[in-house]
Amino acid sequence: MNFLSKLLPILFILLIIAGCSSKDEKLMFDTADKLASEEKYIEAIKAFDELAAEFPKGDFTLKGNYTVGKIYHSLLVPDVPREESFNMAIKYYRKSVDGYPENKDAENALMMIGFIYANELNNVDSAKLTYEEFLKNYPKSELVNSVKLEYENIGLTPEQILEKRIGSIK
Repeated sequence: MNFLSKLLPILFILLIIAGCSSKDEKLMFDTADKLASEEKYIEAIKAFDELAAEFPKGDFTLKGNYTVGKIYHSLLVPDVPREESFNMAIKYYRKSVDGYPENKDAENALMMIGFIYANELNNVDSAKLTYEEFLKNYPKSELVNSVKLEYENIGLTPEQILEKRIGSIK
């Protein structure tokens, strides 16, 4: 037997193993996503966390982190106080941004972090820093105008925003 004929079966087995890993990752994501769609949020979060632990740089981990961020942001986890839920949303959105900065969901996640700071936690300084980070990192994003609008109106009441707009029309 020559070297090539010995190597081919090993390569074939390695390809099968590699293929199974990505299927396992997809299966784990689908299982967690199904739990979320069934409104079993605690179990879904645990499943998404297991996915992230098993595949820290996997394609589906970003989606999982983003989904968990949305779950916490929507205040869907029972018995988690409002502020803690928003902070958990920021934590999971931040994982999406830091782990996958070039992905479109990372742009959305960063905008959502700024939104939570500005509109849910009333943390103007953190909101400004987050929006500035967004504008620096994603200057060509479709979300730039929305982020700029949010940035310009941080800390203003709806009445103040309306007065500001009416004043700019005159």
